[in-house]
Amino acid sequence: NIFSCNADCVTNTDGDYEDVSMIDCMEIHCGSDPANPESSCSIPTTLDDLIDTINRAGPGDTHVIIGDLVVDENLPSINSEGTMSFTQAEGTTITLSANKLFETESDGHTFSDLNIIVTNNADRVIELESDDNQALNITITGEPGFEPERAIIVEGDNNLVQDSTVSGFEDRGIAVTGGGSYDNIIRNNVVRGGSESWSESRGGIYIQDARNTLIVGNVIAQNEGIGLVLRRARGAYIVHNTMGENLVGLAFM
Repeated sequence: NIFSCNADCVTNTDGDYEDVSMIDCMEIHCGSDPANPESSCSIPTTLDDLIDTINRAGPGDTHVIIGDLVVDENLPSINSEGTMSFTQAEGTTITLSANKLFETESDGHTFSDLNIIVTNNADRVIELESDDNQALNITITGEPGFEPERAIIVEGDNNLVQDSTVSGFEDRGIAVTGGGSYDNIIRNNVVRGGSESWSESRGGIYIQDARNTLIVGNVIAQNEGIGLVLRRARGAYIVHNTMGENLVGLAFM
């Protein structure tokens, strides 16, 4: 909480060097390093602010805190030299009416504690096309009749999707489909509310052409189609998952 921060709320240690001037107390609140000019913080209040933050992210680490926001146009792909972390102020909502929200092209980004409501049949919500990214404690809710086609897509290596909930989707809730993606982890998630019926291309958790995927501790339930699909998946580890009230629980293809 910024109001109870014990840091100096006047001094800006790296102020002469950072792109956006911010006092030490705010940087600590945001998660960036107040003494490192390459560790920056952004608290966008408009969609244009968020787009600008992504476009100008530099070689260090950029910490972003999002509040209530309507995203009605696609955000630019994240392709920074450094790393970015996106989190959300407690009690706020991102309303997505565009075709996608976040897409990574560079490595090492983190998305955490995001509450996303989809209102316009987005093609995908979060797409991890690169390596070493994390999606943690994400809630994605598709409004009835307007569910996203795919909620979280993984196409790189060594990515982690954990403690997240997908409620309402058309084709795939969480998918690893990288054409040879290695060593991804899908852990302790809840995937429910798949609205489309049986198809080889649909599933609550869908693994295709991927190697050594760990699928552990997930709840996959109340889907009109298949709960868990393994399609040309090699070396997948399936441990302690719970499946119920799906048309089909598990399918190998």
